[in-house]
Amino acid sequence: EESSVDGLQRGHLTKFLDEEICSDVNSLHIQKIISVISELLEQLKSYGEDYTAYKCKLFNQACHLLVRLMPILCKYSNIVLFYLTVSLATHRSTAKLLFVLTNIFTEIAQ
Repeated sequence: EESSVDGLQRGHLTKFLDEEICSDVNSLHIQKIISVISELLEQLKSYGEDYTAYKCKLFNQACHLLVRLMPILCKYSNIVLFYLTVSLATHRSTAKLLFVLTNIFTEIAQ
């Protein structure tokens, strides 16, 4: 019976708080999205600086597509902000719990 209690307690906090959030955040591929958007903006910048007819046409098409992409990027940004808030709240709760446990064990030790 004692081993089953130990099994329930070991990794319990990490498993239920951190692992699910980390897997959700990893599935967002934040770094990949940032690099792709940055590359797209750099290409747009280079197209905007060159005034040939072909580049101007590409620039206009790319700007039109980017405007259509903006609502999706706003939703994506909201999702990232949500997971950031959840991660911070989880970290705060964990830190608060560790602080309380440290105080309890310090009082017991004295």
